[in-house]
Amino acid sequence: MPTTITLTPIDWVIIAAYFLGIIYLAFRLRGGMTDETQFFLAGRSLSWPFVALSLFATDMSSMAFIAVAGTGFLYGMLYAHFQWFTCIPMLLLAFFLLPFFLRTGIFTMPEFLARRYGSSLQIFFSIITLLLFLLVDIPIALLATAKLMHALIPGLGVWEVIIFIAIITTAYTLMGGLKAVVYTDFVQSILIFIGGLCVTILAVRGAGGWSHMVDQAPTAFWDAFRPASHPTIPWTGIVTGIALMHIWFWTTNQSIMQRVLAAKDLGHARSGVLTSALLKFTIPFLGLIPGIAGFLLYPEFSRAVAEGGGLTADDIYPRLVVTLLMPGMRGLVVVVLFAALMSTIDSILNSAMTLAVNDLYSHWRPEKAKGKSAVFAGRVVGVVIMVIGVLLVSLYLDQGSIYERFQQIYGYTAAPIVVVFIAGILWRKINTASAIATFVTGLATAILVRQYLPQIHWLVSVGVAATVSILTIAIVPLLPIGRAPSDEQLADTTLFGVRKGRLAHVQDPAILKSNKLYLGLTALLVILAAGTFVRYGLLTEPTPTRVAMLLPENLQAAVRSTLQGPDYTVESLGTPSADADAQLLDTIQAAQSTHQAVIIAEHALTPQAIDLLATLPNSRSLIILREAHAPEGPTTLYRGEELPANRVPLVWNGEPIGGPDSVNF
Repeated sequence: MPTTITLTPIDWVIIAAYFLGIIYLAFRLRGGMTDETQFFLAGRSLSWPFVALSLFATDMSSMAFIAVAGTGFLYGMLYAHFQWFTCIPMLLLAFFLLPFFLRTGIFTMPEFLARRYGSSLQIFFSIITLLLFLLVDIPIALLATAKLMHALIPGLGVWEVIIFIAIITTAYTLMGGLKAVVYTDFVQSILIFIGGLCVTILAVRGAGGWSHMVDQAPTAFWDAFRPASHPTIPWTGIVTGIALMHIWFWTTNQSIMQRVLAAKDLGHARSGVLTSALLKFTIPFLGLIPGIAGFLLYPEFSRAVAEGGGLTADDIYPRLVVTLLMPGMRGLVVVVLFAALMSTIDSILNSAMTLAVNDLYSHWRPEKAKGKSAVFAGRVVGVVIMVIGVLLVSLYLDQGSIYERFQQIYGYTAAPIVVVFIAGILWRKINTASAIATFVTGLATAILVRQYLPQIHWLVSVGVAATVSILTIAIVPLLPIGRAPSDEQLADTTLFGVRKGRLAHVQDPAILKSNKLYLGLTALLVILAAGTFVRYGLLTEPTPTRVAMLLPENLQAAVRSTLQGPDYTVESLGTPSADADAQLLDTIQAAQSTHQAVIIAEHALTPQAIDLLATLPNSRSLIILREAHAPEGPTTLYRGEELPANRVPLVWNGEPIGGPDSVNF
C-alpha cells in the first residue's frame, strides 16, 4: 500500500522554483532594517491582507494537514471545532483587546503585562514562552516535517531535511525581519490554499462526489457535537477547554499577536484578524473532507490501520497525494507541506528573537536594545535559537511520549494566562500578587486534576483550572497582599483607566484609526459561524450514538443495560441464525449505513464471512464478540478496536467485555 511519492523532473523544478523565489523575496526586503521597530514589527506598516494571510499561514503547519486529514478519516467532522471556534477569540480580540494592546505601543505580550503588573511578570512570562519555543515548538516542527518528507520522498534523510529547512528559514527571517516573514507567509498561504484545494477536489471526485460521500459515510461523521461521555471531544470540552485554549492562542500568543501588533492601525488590525477567522472556516474542508473521502476510497486502508503493522490514520493524506495527483501537482503539494512548516518556523523564530531582545536583553543592556544594535542582537539570538532547536531534535527522535507531555503544558497554562490578561483589563484592583497567585493556582489545579482525576476529560480540566483561576484573582485583591497598582499602570491597560483623560497616554494616536471594512467582515463572520454551528448541531441536542446488535438474547440484555441513557440508542437486528454469508453481509452493511457500531456474535459467522466483513468500507464500526470460556463465561473483543464514537465498558455476568479495557463505540 504505497504512501511514497515518485517525483518527476517537473515536480523538482516546481520545488526548486519555490525555494529560490522565497530567498529572492527575502533578499529584496533586506534593506531598511535600521531599528527594532522595522526589524521586529515591520515598521508597524502591515495592511490587513498581509495580517490576515500571515495569521492563516502561521497557524497552519505541514503536520496540521496530515493530522487533520487523519482525524477526518477516523472521526469525520468532529475535529472541525478546533478551526471553527476561533471566531470567538478573534471577535474578542478585534473588538475588546486590540485597542488596549495597540495604544500602549507594545512589542510583545509580556510587555503588556509589564505595563499592567510590573516587570517581574514580563520577565517570567517571556522566559516561559521562550523555553516552550525552544524546547517544544521549533524541534517538534522540524522533526515532524522531516519525518514526513522522509516517508513521502525516498532518499531524503531526516537530518538533511532538518538542516536544510533550518538554514533556509533562518536566512530569510534574519535578512528581512518580520517584513520578510509576513511577505513570505503571504505567498505561502496562497500556495497552501491552492494545494489543499486541489487535493480536496480530487478526493471528493474520486469518492463519487459530495452527495455520494454524504450518503455513504457513517452518519456520525457529519455530527460535529458528541455527548458529554465522548472520550475524544465531548461537547463539555468544546465549550470549556477548546474555547479557553483558543482564547489563549489567538489573543496572548506572541507568534500570533506579533503580526497584529505590526498592523498600520486599529482598522487594519481588526480587518486582518476577522479575515483570518473567515479563512479558518476553510481548513476543515481542506483537511477533514479529504480524510472522509479517503475512508470511502480505500476500504483496505481502514483494515490495515485497524490491524496495525506501521500504518496509521495520518498516512491517509500521503496516500491521497500518491494515488490522485498527477506529476507537477505532486510537486505543488510537496511545496505546500514545506511552506506550511516554514511559515510556522519563521513565525516562532521571529517571535523568539523579539522576546529575547525586547523583554530580556533590554533589562540587561538597555542601551544596546535600540536601533541597529537591537537588530544585530536579534540576528545573533536567532542563529543561537535555531542551532539549539536543531540540536534538541535528537531528544524527540525516539521519544514520542515526550512530545505528548510537552503539548499538555499548553493546556495547563492556557487558563491562568487568559484570566490574568482579561481580568487585569476588567478590574483595576488586581495587583501583581493577584496575578502571580492566579497563575500558580491555575497551573497547579490543571496538573492535579489531570494527575488525580483521570475520569475528568483533559479539555474539561482546562475549564476547572479557569474556574479556580477566576476565584483566585477575585479573592486575592480583597486580602492585604501586595501593593495596589499605580495610576500609571492603570491608565491605558484597564477598561476604566483612572480618569476620563486616560487616552492622553496613547503613544501614537494615529494607531487607533479605524475603518468600516471590519464591520462588514464581522457581519459575514457572525452569519457564517451561526449557520455552521446550527448545521452541525450547536443549537440542538447531541446526536446519540446508534448501536445495532445481532446477538443472543442474554447478550442483548447485557448491552442494553450497559448502554442506557440519552447518549445511546440500541436497536436489535434479531438473534444469530444460519443465514448465508451474502444475506448476513447485506444485513450488517445496511446497519452500518445508519449506525455508529454493529455488534455481532462470532458463532453467527463463517471464517469466509469474517474475512469479507473486514473488507467493508465501514469495517472499523464492526465489533465481533466471541465466547472466551464456557457459554456462561465472559465475552471478549475480537475485532473492531477503533471506532468513531463513545468508549464504555460492556459488562456480562459481572465481568467487562474485552477484559479490563473498554470497548470503543
